[in-house]
Amino acid sequence: MKLDEIDFKSDSWFTGAVNVDDIPTEFKEWWIEFYGEPSDYMDLLEEQHEYWLRCGFAFFGWIAANEDKKQKVQG
Repeated sequence: MKLDEIDFKSDSWFTGAVNVDDIPTEFKEWWIEFYGEPSDYMDLLEEQHEYWLRCGFAFFGWIAANEDKKQKVQG
């Protein structure tokens, strides 16, 4: 599956917690490489939701890590 075919708006919690339009391609590529495609987790509704929960928390961590890098470069 190509990156642009993955629907990052398919989970209501994820779209409520994360501004999906602000997710950079760099994070999406890393996430898919690390955790796999969402279609790998579609057997149960709980698996689908857990996939997007993990993605959201990983994105929050990614944002924080990048902010730390920016501060170190600027400071």
